[in-house]
Amino acid sequence: MRYFLFLGCLALLPAPGARGQGAVTVITGKITHPRHASVAIGDTTLALSGAGEFTYRLTPAEPVQYEVKHGDTRFEIFAAPGEKLHLAFDAARFPAGVRFTGPSAAINALLLRLQPVGQGVNVYLNGQWTQLFSRKEAPFFGTIDSLKNLYLRPLDSLQKANPQTNPAFLFRTRHETHFAFDRFLLMYPQNHVRLTGQAAPPEGVIRQYLAGVQLDDPQLLNVTGYARFGKAWLAEKTRQALAGDAFPGVTDNRELHAAFSVIDRTFRHAAVKTFWQHRYLYDHLDNHGVKNVEPYLEAFNRGCRDETLKQEINRFYQKELEGRRVSLVWTYKRAGDVALDAFVFVPKDVRAGERRPAMVFLHGGSWSEGKPDWHFGESPYGFVNVAVEYRTAGRHGVLPFDEVADARSLFRWLRQHAAELHIDPDKIVAQGNSAGGHLALCAAMTDTLNAPGEDQRISPRPNALILNAAVYDLGGFNWWDAQTRDKGKTLAISPVHRVKAGLPPMLIFHGTADNNVPFSTAQAFTEKMQRAGNQVSFYPIPDAPHFLWFHPAYQQVAEKAKADFLRRLNYL
Repeated sequence: MRYFLFLGCLALLPAPGARGQGAVTVITGKITHPRHASVAIGDTTLALSGAGEFTYRLTPAEPVQYEVKHGDTRFEIFAAPGEKLHLAFDAARFPAGVRFTGPSAAINALLLRLQPVGQGVNVYLNGQWTQLFSRKEAPFFGTIDSLKNLYLRPLDSLQKANPQTNPAFLFRTRHETHFAFDRFLLMYPQNHVRLTGQAAPPEGVIRQYLAGVQLDDPQLLNVTGYARFGKAWLAEKTRQALAGDAFPGVTDNRELHAAFSVIDRTFRHAAVKTFWQHRYLYDHLDNHGVKNVEPYLEAFNRGCRDETLKQEINRFYQKELEGRRVSLVWTYKRAGDVALDAFVFVPKDVRAGERRPAMVFLHGGSWSEGKPDWHFGESPYGFVNVAVEYRTAGRHGVLPFDEVADARSLFRWLRQHAAELHIDPDKIVAQGNSAGGHLALCAAMTDTLNAPGEDQRISPRPNALILNAAVYDLGGFNWWDAQTRDKGKTLAISPVHRVKAGLPPMLIFHGTADNNVPFSTAQAFTEKMQRAGNQVSFYPIPDAPHFLWFHPAYQQVAEKAKADFLRRLNYL
């Protein structure tokens, strides 16, 4: 796993408001033996004079920190509003002999000294990732604390030697350092159990330390790493709240409900509370959808004093709501109090009594999130398109086994209502991305996980599958393993372990650079399927990552490959 710790270049962009009207800040410099005719400060490129000099003026409302770039030479500078900063260096000897002049000279000298420290820490973390997270908790904590102090101790020395050091710089840099390294502490329990099979002690030193972390300070909203760390910290608090089933009457949007509850208990400053409610609500609309969010939207609107944030959320909500005004929305299943919908797009030229092939879309999202809205729209093939809502861990608190049952229920329901939906029940294609591809596979390959009361004489198996970066092998570590503690149950929904003859034809796309679902698993599944006599067309997408449907190489081959696949099946 590659990890880059952004320390030593703590804020490549100015702080919020830095482009506003403040005192004039002047940054001047002289480059001896320049390698190029220009120098870049942040996003601004400045031409060098014949003597290698440059001047940059700006009017920031707050201190700014920019990256200086001259060829391969890169380093950070800091300047406060109204300050004059001069820097000089020899491009042929950098970093030797760099000189800073001005009130923030000591700060800039520190940033330059920290640059190789940051590079060394990144090399260490990327080289020792497995060994580091395999350690016992106390040694792991000690290592992270030592790495953190590589930054904090020089910062303390700077403040002691220069009591007038800019307080905004000290505040932001100190907290940025804590947030960057404390994220490793949040990551430790899951990574440790994945690598060693052993759970971290529930009341160990990491949990005690994290219990003392304070995030309820409006000043932290201007610290770049606050949102990233805070999101991970709140996610862990939310998981803990949900683990004890503290919300027994909440059957939909459970993660959002728990997050709002944690936010309400944790934060007292209105600006901080609003910030996190906005973050969670926006993320939920974006990744889970608009269904049944009205109570949380109302709570946010009641407490929000920031009109910009309020307008942003309400505009997004209305946009999502409008997007769901689809002519045909059917509830295909009820699981307790939860109603699951199918959004059906029937071609306008369908005649009375006519049947067409159906393309059924199962969204991705690691079995934890996702929404059918990502696949709304009419078919380019003249098929009936169906975008499916199924239960997810984030919204409904379920595990993939229930999601497999939902997928099987859906295909039975489509066949039961085929006449009303203008669907040919013998030409139903399931198309799934990532976890959605896994659910499509399980509908075709499993024989159990049937919902109570369903007519099991109706087949839940799609007639053909189109799979994009799907999940084929659950034999390794999965996020729900600790909750089931029954590997046999998981292997029963692991497609590569369910291969047999007589399965539906499949079209598989997978990126060779997929870091979420290894390419080798798709390759192994394809080979095993073909050895069993099944019809599988496999398209490796060179250098494509997990989200390959956005990759140009996929877009170049996918549409033709899909059309050819459907034509071979006599669906076109």
